Amino acid sequence: MATRFVIVQHAEKGSEPGDPGLTERGRAQADAIAESLEASKVDAIYASPLRRARETAEPIAERLGLTIFTDERLEERMNWDPSITLDEFLAEWNRATADRRYQPTIGQSSQVAGERLGAALSDLALVHPSQTVVVIGHGGITMDLARNLLGDAAVLKMVPHAVETGVPSGAVTEIVEEWGTLRVVALASCTLWGSTSDGSGSRHKRFGEGSWPEALWREVVGLVTPCAADPRPSRPDAYAGS
Repeated sequence: MATRFVIVQHAEKGSEPGDPGLTERGRAQADAIAESLEASKVDAIYASPLRRARETAEPIAERLGLTIFTDERLEERMNWDPSITLDEFLAEWNRATADRRYQPTIGQSSQVAGERLGAALSDLALVHPSQTVVVIGHGGITMDLARNLLGDAAVLKMVPHAVETGVPSGAVTEIVEEWGTLRVVALASCTLWGSTSDGSGSRHKRFGEGSWPEALWREVVGLVTPCAADPRPSRPDAYAGS
């Protein structure tokens, strides 16, 4: 019995430390993601308790008629807070990314954070056997789990820039849990969204029926730069502590 996890990177967040919510552009991204999922068969939706994840999940849950469940194990590896400057945070983030066993001054090591997310997904698979579960999460810890499961060489081959520069808003990682094993199907992808087959020409999309080119994905999300072709962040904090 395989459980399918669709891990969606939260929409664009505010630039302040602590627990920022979504920007205006981020709210537009979240609405577009929700529209994309409206025709999909989703059995449950989980989100990190951080505001940016919950606010991304809210329009999805509303469209699908689902309740949002939060799980602290879905939180980011590190989250910038006012106790340190942004420069200090980024230095710690980058060191922890490069040295996966390094314990930063706030948060967890990359290796431990990946183990935390993996344990959460394995537990949720027991609750949702043979179902599709949407998880609104964070780029750092998603990549941490992928690095644990695949190794750095495979991750860098799949998504050459994601470890260094982060996972763009709206990107999708698909992980399947079966017989106690987690398997990465897609990583930080912008092309997992297929069209409906009802012939209506609607912009409602569903998973698993073809794929969109990246440019069309950007158009559908309102030209608000999720999954942008240029992987570099628009500001220093955009992906770190995502």
